[in-house]
Amino acid sequence: DNSTFVTWGPTATVRNRPMYTLASADGPVIVRHTLQFDRGVLDYALSSKPVAMPANGLIRLYTVGTFDYTGQYLMAGTTSGEAVVFSMDRDTAMYRVCVKLGGAPITGICQLVDAPSCPYVIGSGAGVTTLTGRDRSWQRSETVPVPGGALALQAVPNEDRVCILTGRSALMTLDSSLSTPMALSVATDTGLGGVCFGAKCDVVYVGTRLAEVQAWSLGDYSRLSCVGLVSGRTAAGKRAECTCICHFEDTLYTGWSNGLVSGHAINPNGTIGSQILTLTDAHRGSIESIHCNETGLATCGGDATIRVWDTSREGYPELKMQLAEHSHRVTALKWDLVVPSILHSVGSDGELVCSDIAKGGARVKQWRLTSGGMGCAQIQSGHAELCVLTEDGSVGIYDFDLPQPVLGAHPPLGVVAGPTGCIAVGESLIVTAGTVERERGDVSHVTVHEVTEDSVHCVASVPLEGILCTDVCLAQDQKQVVVVGSLGEVVVLNYYGST
Repeated sequence: DNSTFVTWGPTATVRNRPMYTLASADGPVIVRHTLQFDRGVLDYALSSKPVAMPANGLIRLYTVGTFDYTGQYLMAGTTSGEAVVFSMDRDTAMYRVCVKLGGAPITGICQLVDAPSCPYVIGSGAGVTTLTGRDRSWQRSETVPVPGGALALQAVPNEDRVCILTGRSALMTLDSSLSTPMALSVATDTGLGGVCFGAKCDVVYVGTRLAEVQAWSLGDYSRLSCVGLVSGRTAAGKRAECTCICHFEDTLYTGWSNGLVSGHAINPNGTIGSQILTLTDAHRGSIESIHCNETGLATCGGDATIRVWDTSREGYPELKMQLAEHSHRVTALKWDLVVPSILHSVGSDGELVCSDIAKGGARVKQWRLTSGGMGCAQIQSGHAELCVLTEDGSVGIYDFDLPQPVLGAHPPLGVVAGPTGCIAVGESLIVTAGTVERERGDVSHVTVHEVTEDSVHCVASVPLEGILCTDVCLAQDQKQVVVVGSLGEVVVLNYYGST
C-alpha cells in the first residue's frame, strides 16, 4: 500500500442512512472513495474511483490533503512544495490546478471556515502561508517563518486561528492574517537537572539549567507554570543550573549549581507559587542532592559535607547539624522511611553511610560499595532496604540487619548506568535510567526491576534514542515513570506490570 494520506470528506444521507466520502493518495494517484450502505448485503460497501488527471500528465507524490468545507474540492500537498486542487464531484472528479508554494514538502493543510473568505493555511519546513480562492483562481500570502518548521496544523474550532506544532516541539497559534503569532506552550530547549512528583501523580516538577522551575501536567501534557529563580546566577554571572529537586508537604525544594537551595510554595492546583525559602551558600560549589522530611532539610555537595537545616523558620532556615562522613563528594542522600531521624548517604568515595541525627549524627551503619555511589533510594514495601546505584552500573540492595548486601552488587542487575545513571524506587519496583554500551554507540535505557523477598528480576526495558538521562522519578502508584534529559526532554512512560 503506497497511500500517503487519507482524509474524510462530507457526509450525506441516502435512504435514512449516512453515506461517507473519503479521499486518499496511492502513490501519484488521487482516489475518491464512497462508503454507502448496500441494501442487498445489509452492510456498507466501499467504491473507489481514481481522479482524472490532466492530459499532459501530472506525476506528484502527495503528503497531506483535506476537503474544503463544502466537500466539492480537495486540496492536497506534495513533496515538491505544491498545493494541488481537485474537483471531487462524485461522477467527474478531476484535477483543476497546481499552485507552486516553494521547494519544501507540504506538511499540513487546514481550512479556517470561521475566517473571512475561508482561507487555507498550509505548512511546510519553511513556515506557513495562506491560499484564498476557489477552483482554478488562487491568491497566496507571504510565507511566515516558523522556528523548526511546521510539522502539523489544526484549525481552532469556532475561531479564525490555526494551531501549529513546530519542529522544536512547541505549540503556537496564528490568526488568518498570519500577523499575530502567539506561543501556547514552548518545550524546554535547555537541559533539565531534576524531576519529582508532587503530592498527586498527575503533576511532575522539573528544574532547568536556565534557573527555572516548571510544573507539567500529566493529564494533557501541558506546562502549568514556570517560575524564575531569585538569585539565580553564579559568582561568574552565569545562570544557575538545577541539580536536584524534591517535594515535601506543600513545598518544592531545589538545589543549584551555585550552592543555592530554594523552596517554592505549591498551590492547591499543583502550580508553583512564590519562592519562600532561600539558602544562598548551603555548600561550596554545586548542590548534589537534597531531601526533606519532618526532621529537616538535608543537603550535600561537592565539599564532601552533609548539612541538616531547620525549615520551621520562615524565609531563611537555620543550620542544625553538619556531618563529614565522606572523604570525597557526597552524591546522594535520603531520609529513612521508617526511622525519620536516620539519614542515608553515598559518595564518590564508594561509601554508604547511615547516620542518626537524633543521636548527634552518630554513624549507625556503613558499607563499602563496589565503586563510587551515584544514587540511593529506599524500597517502600516495609522491608526498608536501601537500593544504591554505583558508577560501575550495578545496583546493590542493602539491609540494616546484615553486614553485607542482601542480593549483592555483583553481578549487576542488567543495567550499565554509565556516568549519567539515576535511580528511583517505589513500593516494589526499582527504576534505573542510564546509558547501555553498544558496539554502534551508547544507547540510553529505562529499566524496571521488580523486587520480591528473595530476588530481583528485570520486567521491562525501554530504549531512549538520542536522550542523555539526567534524572528519573516513579509515581507513587508505580504506573508512570518520568525521565528528563540533558537537552530538555521530558519523557513519560506508562507502566502496565510487564510493559
